Amino acid sequence: MLEPLSAPRVPVDLAERRIGDVEGTSLFPVGAEYTPPARGTWTIAHTPMLVPGAHEVYVCPGNCLRGVVLSAAEGGFSDRFSMVEVGEEALYDGSMEELVYEGVSDCLDRLGRRPPCVFVASSCIHDLMALDVPHLLDELAGRFPDIDFVPAYMNCTMRRSKLGYEDVQWRQNYAVLRPAARDRRSVNTIGSPFALDPGCEIVSMLASGGCRLRDLCHAETYQDYLDMATSWLNVYHWPVAAEAVRDLGERLGQEAVYLPYSWDGEEIRASLQALAGKAGLGMPDLDALEARAGEDLGRARRVLGSAEIRMDAAATPRPFGLARLLLEHGFEVTEVYADAVLPGDEAAFDWVRRHHPDLLVSAMVDFRMRLRGRDAAGRAEEAGRELVAIGQKAAYFTGTGRFVNMISNDGLFGFTGISRLAGMLEEAFRDERDARSIIQVKARGIEDYRLRPRDGVGEGRR
Repeated sequence: MLEPLSAPRVPVDLAERRIGDVEGTSLFPVGAEYTPPARGTWTIAHTPMLVPGAHEVYVCPGNCLRGVVLSAAEGGFSDRFSMVEVGEEALYDGSMEELVYEGVSDCLDRLGRRPPCVFVASSCIHDLMALDVPHLLDELAGRFPDIDFVPAYMNCTMRRSKLGYEDVQWRQNYAVLRPAARDRRSVNTIGSPFALDPGCEIVSMLASGGCRLRDLCHAETYQDYLDMATSWLNVYHWPVAAEAVRDLGERLGQEAVYLPYSWDGEEIRASLQALAGKAGLGMPDLDALEARAGEDLGRARRVLGSAEIRMDAAATPRPFGLARLLLEHGFEVTEVYADAVLPGDEAAFDWVRRHHPDLLVSAMVDFRMRLRGRDAAGRAEEAGRELVAIGQKAAYFTGTGRFVNMISNDGLFGFTGISRLAGMLEEAFRDERDARSIIQVKARGIEDYRLRPRDGVGEGRR
């Protein structure tokens, strides 16, 4: 008997659980996935666009190309994107090497300009065929000696491997950097599409110590990017950047310090002390900053009143840490969307589980979420309450227009980051927006890099 496609065939509640009923940190089983149309996060096709003047060439079968072509078109960087389609015949007639070499060459000849850097993305089919992509890129470098060629990988088989393809792409984003004279007054931030908030403690500490902070997000020319090799220290804030930092340490001898995006006062203090000790910097008045953050949270709590707060793990890598912070300050946090508890968030997860066992934990990508209703905001209003979401996925799943449009922590760090978030919560509560028109735009903020295609052209290589 035929059933409507919309008819639920599986219980939706398997994708949502009371946190008090959860054991361990793997919240939901890995299986068939559903991707909600909240698309502001950056992908492996977007992050290379942070390199000024860089061009991408994707060499993939047509079904793989469809997604990245749309990413380029929607992100406004089609003039920095080319493609070479792999046909079935290339798998058996011995033409794959020629297809890659001549295809990439043809793309570059058609540009009419020479980009300083080209990311050539191969796919899983090339790995399955054991194609020597690095050798092919060496051959391309001989044909185009004024271009830096960087291998990139659109390999879906890496998604569940020890090193995921996002980790690898962030490593490749810095692969051109070569050994250079070290500058003790130059420090990099590594591995985020969003620059640190200019008012945060890290930025002010480095500025007070006479240090220059370098970041892909701030690089205006290709030479600015290359100059990141002169920094002696790399600062990173979330685990996806760890592989890039390891590689830079091996190749360039740069030191590193991990200052995680955290919502815990003690961890924030420990991180800033670690930076101060590593770089010989003075400390800001953390007592005053923490007191101000508490005051700002108190003001936001009064503005929101009894409003529910629901948040997702795409907004911050420490959603349970953020939930704990808000719960401790009297906010009504009722749900966290997360598929697993990431490293560093375990203690906060345990705290929430013990003190607020009825808080709901829901999946972000479990296929059952496709069947879940999107009317939580409406039901809250019927009960005389408002609902505020933190993150695009939380906004989508709840159907609210009151949401904090935060992605990957948005560069918020420390007590100043907490103060900024408090203000963002107030703004979200007061100003309801058309969530649908906002969250369907891919890679929020990438439009800031549209005008970079000519930056650095003609500067050559080091």
